[in-house]
Amino acid sequence: AGGATPALAAPAAPDRAGPALVNDPTPYVDPLIGTKNGGDTFPGAVTPFGMFSFSPENTRGDATRTTAPGGYQYDATRIRGFSLTHMSGTGCAGGSGDIPLFPYAGQVTTSPAADTKDAVYAADFRHADETAEPGHYKVGLASGVTADLTATARTGSARFTYPADKPASLLIRTANSEVGSTTSSVTIDPRTRTVSGSVTSGNFCGYLDPEGQRAYYTLYFTARFDRAFKATGTWQDD
Repeated sequence: AGGATPALAAPAAPDRAGPALVNDPTPYVDPLIGTKNGGDTFPGAVTPFGMFSFSPENTRGDATRTTAPGGYQYDATRIRGFSLTHMSGTGCAGGSGDIPLFPYAGQVTTSPAADTKDAVYAADFRHADETAEPGHYKVGLASGVTADLTATARTGSARFTYPADKPASLLIRTANSEVGSTTSSVTIDPRTRTVSGSVTSGNFCGYLDPEGQRAYYTLYFTARFDRAFKATGTWQDD
């Protein structure tokens, strides 16, 4: 019996070469992608797999409720702080938004805890005054303050620039994690220009049901300042 010889055809070579590789792909990254329509991402400063993520916390006028998991919703144009931890694209709030810092252009004359509508210790902003790129976030607030944030894997740096004709205050909301906390602490050392403390939080997916809230981590922080403190103070539940 005669043997059969299979016929093989090789694919034709492409007519043109593929796109050239770029030396630096970071200019093509847009951290604002996914910050609306339920994407639940955040635009702040973070490195790949970094444990420190410096990003804004938005508000719609309710200090007890985040605008979206991850703390940022593109359509909400008011900021109540810049916090140190975030989860991206989770679809559920919690385990995020720890230790928000808010640069306030004015004297702190009332307890921030009493500002339940974020009417005083928060500020509007425009997206035209916002820059988000890998490892860097910057925004100009309607108060005249500019926040410029960067991050490494385990640390972050913030430069807050205040209007020359207004007092420069900084709120460190140790207890205001994304869906609350069970305990927090703060220590201020004017001699070394440091503020340190902790917060116990977690509560992932638990904010809708108080009985389902579970605090399962304690985060410790130290903030070092390049300017001496003119005055300091704390507040607690009032």
